[in-house]
Amino acid sequence: MNSENYPICKTSSDEYQFFSDGRRGVFEMRIVFEQVGDDVYNLAFGMHYSEASTIANCSGTEIWIRYWQQWDSQ
Repeated sequence: MNSENYPICKTSSDEYQFFSDGRRGVFEMRIVFEQVGDDVYNLAFGMHYSEASTIANCSGTEIWIRYWQQWDSQ
């Protein structure tokens, strides 16, 4: 299992976003299933919190940690 910094503004058709509005900001959870090669896939998930009222402008305090595990589908 590896972890790395990941830009919060990333978008993908295979990405599912869950939002929860809080009094002090916005919390976001992302789950991403990526195909990175022939029969090779990445499963990524992480959490993000922003002090801004919305993350659409990608402003505020941004923390995005991506955990991913790569495996062969065979």
